[in-house]
Amino acid sequence: MTFFVKLFFMKKLIYSEYFEKVNLERDHFWKQLLVKVSSISSKSSDVKGVNEVQQIIAELCLKMGLTTELIKNQVEESGDLLIAQTKGDYSKYITLICHSDTVFELNAQRPIYEDSGKLFGPGVIDDKGGMVVALRSLYMAMKQRVDTSTGIRFVCSPNEETGSTGFHKIFDQLKNDSDYILGFEPAIGAGDVILGRKGNRWYDIEFKGIKAHAGRHHQNGLNACSELSQQLSYIHQLTNYEVGTTVNIGKIDGGQAHNVVSDCASAQLDVRFNTFETKEHVCEQIEESLNQSMVESICGTKSVDVSFEVVDDCPPFNGVEESEELFHKLKSIYQSKFKKDINYHVVGGAADINYFSSPGKKLIDGLGPLGEGMHTENEYVDLESINTRSLAVTELIQQIQKGVI
Repeated sequence: MTFFVKLFFMKKLIYSEYFEKVNLERDHFWKQLLVKVSSISSKSSDVKGVNEVQQIIAELCLKMGLTTELIKNQVEESGDLLIAQTKGDYSKYITLICHSDTVFELNAQRPIYEDSGKLFGPGVIDDKGGMVVALRSLYMAMKQRVDTSTGIRFVCSPNEETGSTGFHKIFDQLKNDSDYILGFEPAIGAGDVILGRKGNRWYDIEFKGIKAHAGRHHQNGLNACSELSQQLSYIHQLTNYEVGTTVNIGKIDGGQAHNVVSDCASAQLDVRFNTFETKEHVCEQIEESLNQSMVESICGTKSVDVSFEVVDDCPPFNGVEESEELFHKLKSIYQSKFKKDINYHVVGGAADINYFSSPGKKLIDGLGPLGEGMHTENEYVDLESINTRSLAVTELIQQIQKGVI
């Protein structure tokens, strides 16, 4: 496998003694693992903490017999991307996606504790619980393995909560031989999964005019704030709930004082869409508007300069049609094993699985455990759901490998 960045392999095993003593066959080990990684503060910006979690998981993957790589971020400061996969020469893979970073740090106000079958704390469900479900499913699938030409790959991002910046090209390469992509973000409600996520494009926009005294020389100025307000008034109206397109003006700034014609202003836009077609339509309208200034000088020879940069461009994941068969197989597994029904949802928030989405791929997200309170101080994971989700996903992987799906 050839990536666009340099790889480095672990030369020093820190947890080898710990993993020599554990029994991966026991349910207790996986709960213990979740508590262990959840007890490490790994907010996205805490590179040391994130890499400590990645190191533990990488050494576990080695113990499981996987080829394991850690990849440095060449774009921004972050933890290392972890990729592990079954040994052998495979032309296609089932790829499991999760992440080790969290929104909040672990501290006295947000401690890790267990109560009534629930584990509380930052990131226990989003996404350390999902990480453990993915690993356990992978382990059980390998133990009960059938003859197959399909390998299994495990991908753990160190900075998903901030967009996995620096790793998108690698994701794009990994999806080429990934026929099935399973995402381990938290389940919805009582166990429902996700078959669609909106994509998003973020714009940083700059407006540059000409400063002037608002009283004496108003006619000599070019008002950047006026340009901003007129542009955003038009762009705001491009929201179309019927097709699932939204435009959010997230931040604006500009001007100096009451009596100064402002020469600079800025704005940040968040644009979301369900499909590639609606993305192209709304973004074309936005950019066409931004390329034509609305504020000109009195003589018409000068206009406010408008420039923009796309700082994030996440594709939509729309898997309802292509992944419905995969979902129904999972649903039948749930009905058979647990006498329980599950459904699927399409949600607004993007995740790493969006970058693996393309025509012909079969994807399901939300395969992580049950719980509530993600991104809040009340976040918890239902510990029993670690077992049930792992059992269901293991059987789903086996059905894929057998060619049943």
